[in-house]
Amino acid sequence: MLAESPSDAVARADAAFNHGDLDLMLAYYEEDAVMVYQVGRFVRGKAALREALQGLLPMNPTAAHEVSHVVESGDLALWTSQWTVRGTGPDGSPIVRTGRGCVVFRKGMDGGWRVAIENPWGGSVLDRTW
Repeated sequence: MLAESPSDAVARADAAFNHGDLDLMLAYYEEDAVMVYQVGRFVRGKAALREALQGLLPMNPTAAHEVSHVVESGDLALWTSQWTVRGTGPDGSPIVRTGRGCVVFRKGMDGGWRVAIENPWGGSVLDRTW
């Protein structure tokens, strides 16, 4: 279950998310990980991440990432990507969201890579509206 690289952690977390398994997805995050969940809205810790992501499950989402760059320095890595999330709205219409994001990973004492900070909104942390 340990992710051997940042890209491996993302692939495993995406697969878990695509199957609706938030427990497994959150295994690839540090206990006090921070995510920019929505522009201007930050959540910290696995419980808050679970609560934020739980709201997406009714749309049967699937997530995919295309890696742009991975820069490693010791036990830290900066991972950038272009992502797509697809799902179904309450009225049955398709939903597609895309963006460019970045993630800071930390390699744990056990050798596994986990998300420390996730910003799926790239440079639009505070000023993007949907």
